[in-house]
Amino acid sequence: MTGKSLISWLAAFLGFGTFLGLVNLAVGLLSAAWLAVQLYGYIRHELPMKRMRKQILRRQLDANPTRPAPLDAAE
Repeated sequence: MTGKSLISWLAAFLGFGTFLGLVNLAVGLLSAAWLAVQLYGYIRHELPMKRMRKQILRRQLDANPTRPAPLDAAE
């Protein structure tokens, strides 16, 4: 009995049709876990950084407001 046939029997016992069905499930679970890690990183780290950059930009713009030149100075 080979390793692949043993895994196929185990997969059939667990309710999967074939070895490829088990592999497909494993890949799906790993993909879902990777997506969850990416989403956590975005929410936990990227969003606060975006807010902080926006606040810094707003403070800089408020600290150094631009003033339009008088219109009659060109005449």
